[in-house]
Amino acid sequence: MISTPLLLNRLCFLLAFFTLYSSYLQAQLTLTAPHARQVFQRDLTNRANVPVAGLAPTGTVFVQARLIPLVAGQGTPTAWASLSRLTGSQLFSGVVSTTGGWYQLQVRARDNALVMLAQTTLNRVGVGEVFIIAGQSNALGVFEESATAADDRVSGIDSRQDDVQEQMLPVLFSHVSAGSNFAPSNPPYCWAALGDMLTARLNVPVLFLGAAQGGTNSNKWQQSAAGITGNGVSAGLSPYRRLGAALSHYAARTGVRAVLRHQGESDNLDSTATQTYFDNINYVIQTSRRQIGFGNLAWVMSRASYIRGTTRQAIINAQNNLISQVPGVWPGPLTDTFINASLRPDGLHFGGSAGLTTFANLWNQCLTDSLFQTTPAFLPATPALLTVGYTLPSPRRPGEVVLIPFVTDAPVQTGNLFRGQLVRTTDGTLIAESAPTTQNPLPLTLPVSLTTGNYRFRVVSGQPAISSPLGETFAVSSSAPVYTNPVTAAPPSFSGTTDAAVVRIGYKYDGPSHGFNTLVSSTTAVEVRLERIDGQSFADNTWRTATATTEFPDFNYTRLYLPQSLGVGGVEPEGRYRLSVRRAGTAGSGQWIELTFIDKRHTLYIGLDPAPTPPVVSDLYPCLDGVFVSVKAGSWADPSVWLCGTVPTARVVVNLRHILSIPAGYVARCGILRYDAGGRLELGSAARLNLGQ
Repeated sequence: MISTPLLLNRLCFLLAFFTLYSSYLQAQLTLTAPHARQVFQRDLTNRANVPVAGLAPTGTVFVQARLIPLVAGQGTPTAWASLSRLTGSQLFSGVVSTTGGWYQLQVRARDNALVMLAQTTLNRVGVGEVFIIAGQSNALGVFEESATAADDRVSGIDSRQDDVQEQMLPVLFSHVSAGSNFAPSNPPYCWAALGDMLTARLNVPVLFLGAAQGGTNSNKWQQSAAGITGNGVSAGLSPYRRLGAALSHYAARTGVRAVLRHQGESDNLDSTATQTYFDNINYVIQTSRRQIGFGNLAWVMSRASYIRGTTRQAIINAQNNLISQVPGVWPGPLTDTFINASLRPDGLHFGGSAGLTTFANLWNQCLTDSLFQTTPAFLPATPALLTVGYTLPSPRRPGEVVLIPFVTDAPVQTGNLFRGQLVRTTDGTLIAESAPTTQNPLPLTLPVSLTTGNYRFRVVSGQPAISSPLGETFAVSSSAPVYTNPVTAAPPSFSGTTDAAVVRIGYKYDGPSHGFNTLVSSTTAVEVRLERIDGQSFADNTWRTATATTEFPDFNYTRLYLPQSLGVGGVEPEGRYRLSVRRAGTAGSGQWIELTFIDKRHTLYIGLDPAPTPPVVSDLYPCLDGVFVSVKAGSWADPSVWLCGTVPTARVVVNLRHILSIPAGYVARCGILRYDAGGRLELGSAARLNLGQ
């Protein structure tokens, strides 16, 4: 269980982003979790615990947080919750419990004399519904079309990879718009429209994660879930690894309601038998539940087989059998009768306004009120701030160097290093540990004497000592083929001076052609510069004025970098570059991001994104904004001993300056108890003080 904050890896994409993001927050109070537009899955009582972590200014004794609805009627304001401090450091962490809604997070730090040292806010923190999309092309959206979600509460992660490099996965949430993505691997397709339908119905935010892959059949999903490559399964274990990455890195942070699956067309072409399809997909379902550690993870299953003008009842029967025979599998859309050319422009894929709207409506009808009211959602016991990725391939030979990708979004103490730990799957025994490093993926050499068997990795930080959950099992065998690790891209690193005018920085890259667009959203004209920093040459490396554009939703300036010819020169794959942005007409280096570019569109940085002004909400506790101070000796249960005439309740800070007694049999409550000079607590018979509740 992660009960204290983790350390920040400055090379990690996630935390480097927040280093920049915090520049417009009040100095010295930095948030690393949660993230703007992040949505946390609610439970069956409409509640969730929102994790809050960061670094407080020197001298801080108390850190508190609360959530205020951004819009009246979209959530419930909370009292100030006390967050835990790590002794001897600036790190803090904790949770704020609240109901479904769309919130402004407010965080503040006080010193020993209760003087306010710093305070900050983070807009658009959601408690609502989280879904992962899986399947083939009619879950992916082959026409690369979608509309911008009308509701501000529909979220995704604007990044997309085919074979996932997990260390490159961002934890950077965006409003769903045309041209954006659902990490790890989807365009928005019909899901933006579904998001609008669900927010209107449920009055809570919605987050989509994308794990579909076109052209995949049930055999490929089963084989990749089993960790077997070949026969159409990539060395990176796609298609299943897209789903596995969404579970391991995103659902571990947010929770998830259900996996939405549409797949079956390829199995029609393959004439897959009913029982084979059933066994394949049931294996995938059970693998996902084992991986996330939640046997009730819900799946919503389309009934789909239509392709090349044909349907196959054997596939529909298998899908119906999964729904009726596997607990926690719900009926999704039955789509084989929706074959009009206005819905499927190419005769197979849903597309166009009519097609996307129809498909979204079918999903909306299947995500019934009963599903939301009765199916348990996966809620991590403690939302993760450090997660470890897959170790590939499996099996590996003793003595080899393996690379462990990880994702982290936690506060950092200067000088922190990470270690990889090798653990035996059968009994959890620690077998080996890597040297401390900031490298990601993290290298660990398997012991030469390592016996054949199954193992798992975790990543631990040093300051403080916190570990990730264990990663997926992989095999070790002395007879495994010799494997040489490929060159991997390090996560982006960020530096420079931020400018409040720069709202968003991203890029769109086409690796095969070497075509590259720098993308910027700014309230004023900007200049951009692209430099190669790995020792190789790049000619177009001077500051250039970005061109105004309407071509890229979410961005209003771009700079196009062309290759010498198709796939020759220009921005080259595997090169390391520095992308810099500054206000037009100014000097200096601006703010910059150093990274290796990968295909598709990616948002790298989001600055100050204007938000509604939340309604003014007075403190639910009148005692110095949730800090209770004693004014005389007496009984804890006597309101008159407290400065504001109210007895402390759960999750507040108590500053004890006098001798107080808890009466016999009485249960006192507070979040943090602080003794000042003269303060003492005496307990009567069977009296109790519950802290942190």
